[in-house]
Amino acid sequence: MTTLAICAKKSATCSKHSLHMLPAMAPSPTFAPERRVTVDDVWVGELGLPADFHEAAALYGETFGYTDPNLTLNPLLLTALVANGGVAVGARADDGALVGFAYGFVGRDAGGPYLYSQAAVVAPDAQGQGLGRRLKEAQRKAALGRGLTTMRWAYDPLLCRNAYFNLTVLGARGVAYRQDFYGTPGSDRMIVEWALGRPRRPARDLVEPALLRSLEGQATGTVTGAGELLLVSVPRAMPAVDDAPGERRSLRATLAPAMAHGYRAVACVPTGERSAVYLLRKCEVVR
Repeated sequence: MTTLAICAKKSATCSKHSLHMLPAMAPSPTFAPERRVTVDDVWVGELGLPADFHEAAALYGETFGYTDPNLTLNPLLLTALVANGGVAVGARADDGALVGFAYGFVGRDAGGPYLYSQAAVVAPDAQGQGLGRRLKEAQRKAALGRGLTTMRWAYDPLLCRNAYFNLTVLGARGVAYRQDFYGTPGSDRMIVEWALGRPRRPARDLVEPALLRSLEGQATGTVTGAGELLLVSVPRAMPAVDDAPGERRSLRATLAPAMAHGYRAVACVPTGERSAVYLLRKCEVVR
């Protein structure tokens, strides 16, 4: 949203599926207010033509408001990636317009190959209807078709909306915390891993509702619990620009050392209107 990072222009929690925290965006483009795409109108599947990737690059730039060439998406690179094992999926409305897009490439480490999903985007007039999840499922299907059983991506851990989608809805697991992932201050990322063959059950029910309610409004980074399960507080809304650096440092001070010592993020659940908590579970394997 990689930031799933789906960017909701109407919300202060704009992000990419991944996506990365980047400099302030330019003013949002104007979209026809009378047009509203519905899920029933949308086709979702793999993209493979150069024309598709030019459309995807335009959608990416328009939705996020990027004008800096360093932040734009290169359609020529997308063409090369897909021609050499990468995956691009898109969503088209009944009029043929591209209203959603995600892409990734094959990565490899000591554990074997995986699909790394770099970016996902949904147009403002198609948001809020589960299209982000359909794009992720299309990526999953494409990856399995290529013999891959794992997907990974990165998202801003301060974005509660993304954390909830990635961990609690999809059942992916946060496996690593990377400080200044993109080489700039404020670009900390949570790396998530999604088991594709048999997706994990989200671990949303590990904590009693009464305990969750008691944690409402705790300061960002506050830790509750010990032993096998830790709860780490996070705001439900993205902090204001002036407050974000301090909030990010507070979350980093907790999440980074916990994950370095074998804890994994298995869910993000709300405690109330103002805050939520990460559920961190101790695992035997440390990446």
